[in-house]
Amino acid sequence: MCAQVKNNINLLFLQFGEKFGFSRPELFLPSFTLRLVYKTPVSATDAFWLTLAALECQGNEDPVENFHLAMDALTCLFGQAFEVAVRRTKARAEFKYFDSHCIELYREDMLKFFEALATLLSS
Repeated sequence: MCAQVKNNINLLFLQFGEKFGFSRPELFLPSFTLRLVYKTPVSATDAFWLTLAALECQGNEDPVENFHLAMDALTCLFGQAFEVAVRRTKARAEFKYFDSHCIELYREDMLKFFEALATLLSS
């Protein structure tokens, strides 16, 4: 999450916290990082929005089942996008498949790779 977003959230906490009788130290936004199929962590907020978007597509009535299906879909989406981005950019990447998928990139290939990945994920 960028600094501007964090500041906006902090201002909202301050503004609406007072309205409901809370001080800023009493309000907190728990966070975590989620490691998907590559080594770059995804912030809690990003993971939340991505999972929420995937949840809207699920037809099952069990919320726990829906959550796990959404997280599986998210993991699969990033893995496929990474593989396509590697092929399109001819980035030197080594795929390592163990318990989870992981990719190692050469530093000089990262910029073109992530530009291709952003294009794939936004289209």
